[in-house]
Amino acid sequence: MAMRTRGERPGPVVIVARVLAVIGVVLVGGVLAAPIVLLMVGAAMRGGLHLDYLLPGELVAIVAVGGVALVVAAYLARRSRLAITVSAVLAGVMFAVVTWVATATGLGDGDRSATGWRLTLVVTAYAGYVAAVAALFAFGIGLARAAFRRAGEATWAPSRG
Repeated sequence: MAMRTRGERPGPVVIVARVLAVIGVVLVGGVLAAPIVLLMVGAAMRGGLHLDYLLPGELVAIVAVGGVALVVAAYLARRSRLAITVSAVLAGVMFAVVTWVATATGLGDGDRSATGWRLTLVVTAYAGYVAAVAALFAFGIGLARAAFRRAGEATWAPSRG
């Protein structure tokens, strides 16, 4: 696709990529923001601070939908394909690792107490999952910003080759 000049309307591929990029950023970012928003709502209603730090793990389906939207947008736009794909796949793999480690160590079904090296292993895997989701969000913001740049600025239109 050739570069657009000022005043031209974007083609359907560009429009779909923009819409998917925005949807993906909103979904993935919403999962990251949910614990903070609920912390503030809970503090206003109950007067105490209660942070549900496991909420991004509970909303993994929303992350998956947002991740797919970002990956498709990246491939349509031919921008940030590797970064977004790797972070989306890594988020999925790390979530699976959290589930597997919790089950393998006995923490997932409550056979063992949540202490010591077992807990450290599960928490480390969960931190990796959240970090991958945060990376997906950051790369998605970059993709969405590039999608809405003006024609006079750095061009977003998909490149040839």
